[in-house]
Amino acid sequence: MPFGLRIFLVLAAAAALPACSSCRRSADSQGDIALLPQETGVLFTANLEKARTTAFWRKLMELRGGEKRAAATQPPAGDGAPKDYEEFVARCGLDPLKQLTSIAIALPSAGPATAMSGQFGAIFHGTFDPQKLVACARATVKQDGGELKEEDYAGKKVYTDTLSSAMSFTLLDSHTTVVAGREWIKKMVDLATGKAGAGARANAPLVELLKKVDGAAAFSGIGLVSDAMRARLKEDPRLAVAASMKDAYGSLDFTTGAMLSAVVDLGSDAAAKELSDKVSQQVQEWKKSSRIMMMGLASYIDAIQVVSHGSAFQLNVKLTQQQLDELIMRAQGLLGGGMIPPMGRAVAP
Repeated sequence: MPFGLRIFLVLAAAAALPACSSCRRSADSQGDIALLPQETGVLFTANLEKARTTAFWRKLMELRGGEKRAAATQPPAGDGAPKDYEEFVARCGLDPLKQLTSIAIALPSAGPATAMSGQFGAIFHGTFDPQKLVACARATVKQDGGELKEEDYAGKKVYTDTLSSAMSFTLLDSHTTVVAGREWIKKMVDLATGKAGAGARANAPLVELLKKVDGAAAFSGIGLVSDAMRARLKEDPRLAVAASMKDAYGSLDFTTGAMLSAVVDLGSDAAAKELSDKVSQQVQEWKKSSRIMMMGLASYIDAIQVVSHGSAFQLNVKLTQQQLDELIMRAQGLLGGGMIPPMGRAVAP
């Protein structure tokens, strides 16, 4: 079984365990931040419940419907681990594309490198079949030569896959599971049970940044930039223009077509203007590219808007529903090895 699917199965199983009604949490980023340690500096959220109401999601599901699905309605015989996604759905009683409602992933401001040292956390919300998922998780880990190590902590069961001991999970209620590195798992349990202080809610810069991002969007992200990151930017001549970066935030939504908005707060108005000018120049070069025109991507480059407001650099990309549908078709053709016409052009009968 692919490593990623095995890991997801273990995580999903945690969310299927018996409920703890005393620690129910909101499935939005404002509620989830209460579970995060104070040193949180980066937060990504996905509101899958909202995403599923969009034309974009329906189109993706239509395309997936044309692919191979599990033929049998009954789980395959045997008690081994699922071999693929369809068998996972049938055997484990969980279709993540339908049953997960939201995901939040958090890191310190130092970024992804800290995850390797156990400083990360993820919060999953959804609905699950406890018995099937637990059985699937145990079978999967056992098949790969590991086991689920169980530890009691602050009235919670903390589970660790012995094959990836840097990662653990615990259930907070019947719809909420926390997955975290060894440095964060107990901190998040303490926050959930009231044993710790305010956690990330006491991180004023993070809380203020969260207010800036579009909380109604299907996907969003915020990040505080550390001194170490600024130093690395300054060392790279190509990125030195962004060396005064203080934070960044953005959102992606599919209510009508697609709307991407990304903002970077820099140290001065001049720095924001310089970055805006450089990116704008690059966009203009793309527009003149014969390769871009040959591929039928010119209208997509036209959808890019770059501006600066005071010390903030902003990039917006707005696609119509037709453009988004064409982009999905192009991706499907590439992934399937098929040939499709350039975007924006009619298909000959």
